[in-house]
Amino acid sequence: MIKHFFIFLLVYSSSNVFSQNKIVDLSTKKALPYTYIKLINQTKGTIADYNGEFILDSTYNVFDTLIVSCIGYESKVITIKNLQKHPIIELKGNTKLLNEVVITSKKIKYQRKKIGVLKNPKKKFFEYTVTTQNVVERATWIPNKYAISGRLNSVNIYIKSMGLQKAHFRIHIYQCSSYKSIPGKELTKSSIISSGKRDNEWININLEDQNITINENGCFIGIEYFDTRMSEQNADTLNKKSIIYESGKIKDTLYLNNKKSNHVVLGSVFEPYKSIKNKIWYRNNFDQEWINWCATTTVNESRFFIRDTLNNGSVYRFHEDNLYMEIPCVNLEMSFAKEKINLKLHEPKKRKLNKIRFVKEDQYSYPQSNISELFSSLIKAFESDDHLYALKYLLAYKKNEFDLIIEEFNVEGKIIKLPIEEKNRIILKLKTIQEKLDVSELKKVNNKYFELSVDDAIYNLAVDNSLWKLNPYAHGLYK
Repeated sequence: MIKHFFIFLLVYSSSNVFSQNKIVDLSTKKALPYTYIKLINQTKGTIADYNGEFILDSTYNVFDTLIVSCIGYESKVITIKNLQKHPIIELKGNTKLLNEVVITSKKIKYQRKKIGVLKNPKKKFFEYTVTTQNVVERATWIPNKYAISGRLNSVNIYIKSMGLQKAHFRIHIYQCSSYKSIPGKELTKSSIISSGKRDNEWININLEDQNITINENGCFIGIEYFDTRMSEQNADTLNKKSIIYESGKIKDTLYLNNKKSNHVVLGSVFEPYKSIKNKIWYRNNFDQEWINWCATTTVNESRFFIRDTLNNGSVYRFHEDNLYMEIPCVNLEMSFAKEKINLKLHEPKKRKLNKIRFVKEDQYSYPQSNISELFSSLIKAFESDDHLYALKYLLAYKKNEFDLIIEEFNVEGKIIKLPIEEKNRIILKLKTIQEKLDVSELKKVNNKYFELSVDDAIYNLAVDNSLWKLNPYAHGLYK
């Protein structure tokens, strides 16, 4: 009797689990393509196809509980037992994501500008491509070089001939925090699915109806890749580069493209490692955890500047300037208000200190693309007695403020080391600010200028060309 019971339970648990299910809009009854179906509180799941249909395999059973989610809709929790009885899942539109209407009291003129990668990839090199696996999403930081907030009009993406250009992909827009350069809150209000039409072309995706505002730090563009039915016969791309040597010299180079990708493939350009170290992130959308792409590659920063022998026998030293990595050809078309901004904070003038003109910018050693990086770089600069770099690139001044610093720490045109007490005081203050960034308040004064409130102190910050700077006289960094 017990044996028969367990046999019945096993059959019942797996019965109908292969049945066809479908996800539709509650109001329109239209299919919702590429909706996520995931086991609740787990990373296991599946995804609906373009027709909103999905099948659960035998690894699921009737006691499992699923959560069904799609951008722009309220998530729905359902047991597989109920799904077997009602294979049509209806999702309700999320009314909280209604488009906002911005009302202004005066007429403002706007100008359209593009930010991101604007040039075409080099077609003759197959390496200039970016793709990934099904339901994996890659997000790329698009810095806002104008450093003023603007409205997003459209996204432009370059589709290459290597993949299946008609394969679908989904666009996501994520907020870039002023504190950390990592994908934050999603700004997209609905599921935006697109595909290419022809090989090697820019495609334009209009997003004006989303009413998305991009802040001074720019944003992240996420591209989520999907398998489609028409791509089932296409295997993954197998690229191979072969170099033929003769008498120690390169005789010929062979590029082989053996198979086509079963996803859309984006064109890309190469940028030095130092400029994209924190630009590219990825995640499996069943997991939701963002991972820094450069941190998971074979890049080993500890090997930088160490002599290395290549396969051809030549000796080379890799470092952040000569190690190049791919970044996808993605750009944004923005609308910025035409308004004149009177800069109150400035870099020091070279004539005020002749020695400062020999200091070169090093954003790899001293990054400042967000507030957290700025304070880390300031701490590092003062700890290393690299005051000139901090004075020139990490700090910004109001009129005559730089003169006051020079008078205090300048002897016959040369910067001397800060007294140890003064140096430790500045470092301690900077570390205290950094430790409290999570509970601080950032207030926007106007475009490019901010007030950072930590405890009872207010610090003046400026952002220009996507780089953050601190006013040293804000609440007494310098006496």
